[in-house]
Amino acid sequence: PDPVGDRVGEVARRLGVTPEHLARLVRRATGRTVKALLRERRLEHACRLLRASDLPVGVIGARVGYPDPYHFSRVFARHAGIPPTAYRRASAQPVGR
Repeated sequence: PDPVGDRVGEVARRLGVTPEHLARLVRRATGRTVKALLRERRLEHACRLLRASDLPVGVIGARVGYPDPYHFSRVFARHAGIPPTAYRRASAQPVGR
């Protein structure tokens, strides 16, 4: 299974630990929350899809766990600094232009 859309409880269950224990382990190892790591992973996957496919932004958002396209666009813009459509356009530009 692809863990991109996983929730904290699902990840903990698969690892055989409680969500609380997983949170402690991740915080100790990274200084971050499990939710933050999962969000980053989902958004990095969205970046790859935006660069490598012509799927509509709303479809990409749903694939990475954000069924509401407006919410996905807001979260993505906070992560990447630009909206998904602008990210896709910038990624398609040849280097040196």
